[in-house]
Amino acid sequence: MPRQRPRIYLRTFRRKAGLTQSELGALVGVSKKTISKYELEERKPSANLILACEIIFDARASAVFPFFCKAIQDVLGARALALHDRLQGRTDEYSRRKLAMLAELPLRTADIRDV
Repeated sequence: MPRQRPRIYLRTFRRKAGLTQSELGALVGVSKKTISKYELEERKPSANLILACEIIFDARASAVFPFFCKAIQDVLGARALALHDRLQGRTDEYSRRKLAMLAELPLRTADIRDV
């Protein structure tokens, strides 16, 4: 089965805004070649690029970089479950606050929301 390629919509957002690769690169502080590598999915987007794109395109990171946001969300979900398991059974106020915070995370992990 062929490996599913990450989907990045940076090129779509850039073109819709009427920006060249050079212009977007100048805005976010990288070269035209680096923007090209992001668009060709040869390089993972940095946190700086992701945040800059949210501001420039007035779009959520998950709209511009859905594959990478999903990967981060999956890792966060696993870590949140591990923290939840460590906090289970504790009755102190701080542990209750942490469990409540975990329950509010916008993750697709049903186990955390069932706290």
